[in-house]
Amino acid sequence: DLPSARKIGGFAGPTAAHLCNLCWLPKSEKGNFNCETWRSCTYEEYFAAAVQWQDAKSQKEHNNIFKKTGVRWSELLRLPYWD
Repeated sequence: DLPSARKIGGFAGPTAAHLCNLCWLPKSEKGNFNCETWRSCTYEEYFAAAVQWQDAKSQKEHNNIFKKTGVRWSELLRLPYWD
């Protein structure tokens, strides 16, 4: 089920500011159907955002990073084939 898969993968849910785990299209632009204008989310960007979330020192910092990126740390990132 998609909500569980997104949570396990460290991504925000479908009601968050970031709707998609494959691009950086914000919820505010959900009416933009021109996929050529969507900036793709690379594994490197996803991993960097997850590490930034993991390294946060406080819950407030965790919340700010998650709100900005829609990504949190997932233990699955330790797997060499998780991309």
